[in-house]
Amino acid sequence: MTSERHDKVVLIYHRLEMGGIETLIVRLANILAAEGIEVQIFARPGALEANLAKNVMVTHFDQYNEIWRRHFRSCANATVISFDPLSYLIMRRLQLKVFLSTGNRIRGHGGIFHPRSLFWSGDPLPVRFTIKLAFKLSGDHEFFFMSDAVKLSSKKGLRISRQLPNRVIKLPLSLDEKLSWSPKKYDLLNIISVGRLVPFKAYNKKAPEIISKLSNDGINSRWDIWGDGEDKTFIMNEISKHGVDTKVTLHGSLDYSKIKETLIKGDLFVGMGTAALEAASLGIPTICCIDGVEDLCYGYLHEAPGDIIGEQSENFEYKDLFECISKFQEKSSEERMALGILCREAAMSKSSGTSYQDITKAPIWPQSILKEVVSLAISAPYIFAVDSRKLRIAFKALRRVFK
Repeated sequence: MTSERHDKVVLIYHRLEMGGIETLIVRLANILAAEGIEVQIFARPGALEANLAKNVMVTHFDQYNEIWRRHFRSCANATVISFDPLSYLIMRRLQLKVFLSTGNRIRGHGGIFHPRSLFWSGDPLPVRFTIKLAFKLSGDHEFFFMSDAVKLSSKKGLRISRQLPNRVIKLPLSLDEKLSWSPKKYDLLNIISVGRLVPFKAYNKKAPEIISKLSNDGINSRWDIWGDGEDKTFIMNEISKHGVDTKVTLHGSLDYSKIKETLIKGDLFVGMGTAALEAASLGIPTICCIDGVEDLCYGYLHEAPGDIIGEQSENFEYKDLFECISKFQEKSSEERMALGILCREAAMSKSSGTSYQDITKAPIWPQSILKEVVSLAISAPYIFAVDSRKLRIAFKALRRVFK
């Protein structure tokens, strides 16, 4: 029995704290809710919940198995979207539970939003094996990618030689017509970055050294960094090392509801990912940095090829990050304004509104019974381990060993 179309979408992810994927979930949920679609999110509590529309339902869980054991009936006529490999495996268990309990074969989509989602080097080998195998066992359209750049990176990381037919569904970007950036008439160059302080956003590590070099060149500047993460201690040490305590400030996590009003206070945005898109959408000159690279960049967002917003590219001659920032200070207000317009146009071309029709093109489960049996067999121990407190501690220890 195949269920009829119902206007409900279920989104699954492990948290709603500040981050690129998390803010994407918020924007997508609000866009769908504004179209009159019922939206339910399964996630652990987080600060971003405050930014969801009132008619978006959030269901919290402690262990992942609660989703399909307790809440399967609310998903019996929904389209389900997952946002990383683990939530994809949860989605598959949910689809099975709905089918066995109600007979409904519900639609499901696994989203890949980061170029290394399918092969994080920090994951233990058994985890990487499970995720890769689950992807290779999936149907050609069960996963979608947020961009062609992420699709290409995933293909290379998984060492797949054939062309991937999986669709690309671009990031939804909501424009705020009330807020727009304009050049400041100050001698101080105010640089802003927003994003987690993690290794793949390596440009944050270079901020203290760059500000020091700008100061040595007679350029009065400061760098405000919003975000938190494992690289925080390293950056604080670099701030002290270069003596820029009053010029580089780590502000911690930023309330998402205040991100746009914070961004427009700057002269230049430096970063990558969804934060770069949001900054550029306001008309702010935006330098696009590179995944895992500290001192190089693409130049401005409109100079990054295709739909790249930070993913690495083999066929591009990267630019020196310090040089790009230094040369920006030499530009007139008119030149800065023109750069902002180009960045805004680039942000729009690299993103698009996601409609209900895009989402409901997800395949109906199951595609192949044999593949489902194998996929569930290999994923069950992984999900059990994640839900077990003792095994979670063991997994963390494995991460350190295999890192």
